[in-house]
Amino acid sequence: MVQTKDFDNEFDNFVMNLERPLGAGTLKAYKSQFLVIRSNFDIPLFEISNKQFLDYLESATTKGGKVLSVNTKKNLLNIMVMVKKQVNEKDYKELYDAREKLRSDVDTAIKEKHENLDLDSMTSYDELVKYLNVQNNTSYIINYLLLYYCVRNRDLDLTISEYSGEIPDSGNHLLIDKDKIIFVRNDYKTYNTHGQLKFDINGKTFVKIVKQMHKRGDTKLLKTKAADKEIRGYTMQGLSETEICKIVVHHFLMNNKYSEVFEISKRRGTSIDTLLQNYNFKYINAD
Repeated sequence: MVQTKDFDNEFDNFVMNLERPLGAGTLKAYKSQFLVIRSNFDIPLFEISNKQFLDYLESATTKGGKVLSVNTKKNLLNIMVMVKKQVNEKDYKELYDAREKLRSDVDTAIKEKHENLDLDSMTSYDELVKYLNVQNNTSYIINYLLLYYCVRNRDLDLTISEYSGEIPDSGNHLLIDKDKIIFVRNDYKTYNTHGQLKFDINGKTFVKIVKQMHKRGDTKLLKTKAADKEIRGYTMQGLSETEICKIVVHHFLMNNKYSEVFEISKRRGTSIDTLLQNYNFKYINAD
């Protein structure tokens, strides 16, 4: 059983000796992965030999008894690589090589998964555009931002208000500024990496609908705490934000519009590597 105080001290020392600071989301993920390893060894991570750890990784299972996915193994190995880099160059190099091999396996697994998809049954980008054009009010705003900005559910927790001359540094907003809407995000998944995201939206229909909603006093885009369920209630065939983003990325890649994929990367706040590996039906190795 891991002693809480000992674990916290060990993890804090690990974080303190990292080469660069971590964002809150990364820190949370690392701490969870750190605890998974520590729970299986009654000694500090830096004292675990490479053989012990690699043997464990070979047969490790979830609490439910399922074999760990290649990606989960890679993430746990990544933690150990960083730990060993802080204390032992020789051990670090051995684990580093093992991690790179797993990264290759993850790449192959993603490619095989995407190659087996039935693309003929997939909703097309053009169908999403047609669906958007017959929507109104909240549905139009949600589908517009999902289609052209590939936002996540959390990003759609928006407040509509008039632009006062200052950009809020918290929350997500649609700010009415004459004939444009300033789309501001401070509360989204990768904020610690990309910081505040701010875009001007000039689409006439979008601006008109936002202004109409504000005039009616309809200033909160989402009305419930069940964001995923509420958003799917507005999308075509109940598609999720992830599914819509995949359709968008696929469309641009298949039409050789690579600049549009880079634009989606900026608008969503997601790296190009992530888009190419996880949001691409016709898988392309990001390397």
